[in-house]
Amino acid sequence: MYTRKMPRYSPELDPSPVARGYWFITHKLAIAKWSQVALYIVIALSYLLFFVQFAVYLYRYNDWGNLVARSIRPSYDWTAIHAQKAPLSLVVGTPTVFPRSDNRYDIVVDVYNPNAQWAVKSVAYTFGINGGVTFPAKTGFVLPQEHTFFSFLNAPTDTPIHEVGVALAPPVWQRMITQPAQSWIFTEQPQFVGKQVVIDHNTQKIVPARITWTVRNGSTLNFRGVTWLVAVYRGNNLISYYEYQSGKFPFFDEQPFELFVYDALSQVDSVKVIPVVNIFDSSFTYQPSS
Repeated sequence: MYTRKMPRYSPELDPSPVARGYWFITHKLAIAKWSQVALYIVIALSYLLFFVQFAVYLYRYNDWGNLVARSIRPSYDWTAIHAQKAPLSLVVGTPTVFPRSDNRYDIVVDVYNPNAQWAVKSVAYTFGINGGVTFPAKTGFVLPQEHTFFSFLNAPTDTPIHEVGVALAPPVWQRMITQPAQSWIFTEQPQFVGKQVVIDHNTQKIVPARITWTVRNGSTLNFRGVTWLVAVYRGNNLISYYEYQSGKFPFFDEQPFELFVYDALSQVDSVKVIPVVNIFDSSFTYQPSS
């Protein structure tokens, strides 16, 4: 009988894993110890970094404070912006006095509003004479970029006026982007006609001096009433002043005006007529049926 012998198998083991395991077991305590040391070093470095950063922060505290202050400071100076947008003051001229009869005087001052979008809705003004005496306050208004006059007519006083001044209260301003369209067309310019002597039915008559003008309401508004400020000039000097109140003035209507004056006026060079309508009065216009 034939018998086959099997070869012997003797496996060869790699000693490296065993050596590493043995080394780890024998150095286990040392590894734990050095791991703790490394951890303590990391913690110490963290604390050191924290204190260094804190010291830098304390050193640069003022810089940080300034930076924070700048960061929360408004980007715009609103006070300056509002001051720039505020309306400019009215330009008030020098008052002029015109003696009338019976110790009475007309006192007039020219006023200009230099603002393009601000109107004076209301302003109280007072004339004072001779350094102390004041007349009752009156109220006026001025539209944007308008030249006008403030006046106190027929002011009574027992003493001649040798000094006059005007004081304005703080105005009530109103912003006006648009305003009711007024269009006054002078078809006949204002003119001064001196005193005349005429013959009527063989009778000699004296026609007083007068100021005439004709104007058309070129707007689409029916005005309930118009005040006409009439200023008479010799050169650039205001030599007389009048106010005339007219009634209803329909749109597209044309009306002639004649104002008789009894002053001894001479050498009149020009006449300025200013129509005034108080658009701040809610009833300044009317419907044709009213």
